[in-house]
Amino acid sequence: MPRNLTTPGGKILILLYEKNTEFTVTEIVEILKKNTSVTTITNWLRELERLGLIEVREERTPVGTRKKLVSLTEKGKLAAEYIRRIYDIVEVQQ
Repeated sequence: MPRNLTTPGGKILILLYEKNTEFTVTEIVEILKKNTSVTTITNWLRELERLGLIEVREERTPVGTRKKLVSLTEKGKLAAEYIRRIYDIVEVQQ
């Protein structure tokens, strides 16, 4: 588990893990922007990709535009499971 993984990065991993699907970058921003700035989310997506926890791939839409799809790597799934367990422990103790 990366030692520098903080709340925004953890939220992204948990979102991808719990929904078990790909999201576009735009969808992730829309879901998380209530509590986190768009810049922070974008930076964390880059950092998570650099750490090998997510994969970002570009896809062309039928109308010719491009969208970026984000999914967990195997390493990212392990990290998300670890974070989920920590969240569960903290919730039980409250």
